[in-house]
Amino acid sequence: MERRVPDSGCLPGDGAEIRVAVHGPADRTAARRPKRAETEKAARIGRGESARAVLRRRVATAAAGARTEAEFFAAVGAEGVLVRLRHSTQFTGEVTGYAVALPDDLGSSGQPVWFGGGKLASDLTLPKLRRRWAPEQVDRPGARPPSGRHLSARTTRAVLRTTVRRAADEARTPADFLELLERHGLLVRRRYSRLDPEQLTGYAVALPGGEEPDWYSGGQLADDLTLPCIRQRWSPSGPGAEGGASPRDDLSPEERQAFYDDAARAAAYATSHMRRYLATNPYAAEDACWAASDVLHVAARATGNRHLGYAADSYERAARSPYGRIPHPTSAGNALRSAARLLALTGNQNHTTVSILVLASRLIALLETITQIRFLQQRQAQADAARRARQHLGRVTDSSVPWLETAAQPTPARLAMAAFPTPWAPATADTHGRRTSSTPLRQEGQRHSP
Repeated sequence: MERRVPDSGCLPGDGAEIRVAVHGPADRTAARRPKRAETEKAARIGRGESARAVLRRRVATAAAGARTEAEFFAAVGAEGVLVRLRHSTQFTGEVTGYAVALPDDLGSSGQPVWFGGGKLASDLTLPKLRRRWAPEQVDRPGARPPSGRHLSARTTRAVLRTTVRRAADEARTPADFLELLERHGLLVRRRYSRLDPEQLTGYAVALPGGEEPDWYSGGQLADDLTLPCIRQRWSPSGPGAEGGASPRDDLSPEERQAFYDDAARAAAYATSHMRRYLATNPYAAEDACWAASDVLHVAARATGNRHLGYAADSYERAARSPYGRIPHPTSAGNALRSAARLLALTGNQNHTTVSILVLASRLIALLETITQIRFLQQRQAQADAARRARQHLGRVTDSSVPWLETAAQPTPARLAMAAFPTPWAPATADTHGRRTSSTPLRQEGQRHSP
């Protein structure tokens, strides 16, 4: 909006006018912008964006897929980011904050340039991240595993198996093992011997959130997850003593597909739940708007789709509540956070066309609903951010756009799939030899038009 100010005696010329841009009130929802020196430094070393933007994306993705503080720092370190913890000066051993840096981002002294969580975004400080993970706050969604309410039986079994295997790798005694399972938010039921009531002979686990929990024993999850097999792993002659942990990623293709299906179903549930607030109370959807950012970041990391990454970056401002407030958890937000954790468990090995299509279509409907909600809340900047994210996400379902950042080499199988009357996979740039990474999409459409 612009207003014209008439000429006054201090302005040169007759009838001169100046235009004053009137912006909306500052609500502190925008992320910290990189400074001019950071932008120029990134251009000199050939990086497409500043170190602050790269760190913000990686930290936000790690926070979306983590459930505890330890998982968060481990995920940040796995992304190739340096982490430095800040300890309290009053209480020994208490961590009060953190800072991150890129290994190749060095200052004039040759040391890494560190950024605190608050310097990246207002919702990435350690106290606010802890509010997602604190186990004593049972009303906080981040303390819970993916809820079993919206999961299929195949997904539930795979989530339980992955969590139990991770706890078995970290523990060394049955007591520590069961404590870790409860710390991860699982329901644990112990089985004792009939002859010796104090002897532990087995266990069963279940996901919370359902009306009636579905219990799975260790043997039902995997043959090597029974309590005797786990105890054998902890023995001095077992595989755990030699440093050989069991594989963390043992999901089958069917289970990965089930993860994507349940994530899409959770996004559809959140969309239908949020649409109820359009005519009643748009402000009740704050938690779902915040949780949608987690789904976008983790989906972009899991699929490797660049347009999902653009959508996640564009949506960041639409996710935050004004002045850094943490919204109260809702069922729609819990469903979206469960979807984000499911996608984080799949890793970055699933590039199935159908999986991305179904998930992207559900996320498009979700972003359209969030755009309407932000507009009804009279938050134009956040509505524009959600609209831009929806535009980026729409390119995922466009068959004329390359699906992945890295184009695959033209193998005979891929050429046959692309040339089939009903393509089994989207055509890549190398398949037809008509698209290059530097050719704009708009010019390509004009080139092929008759």
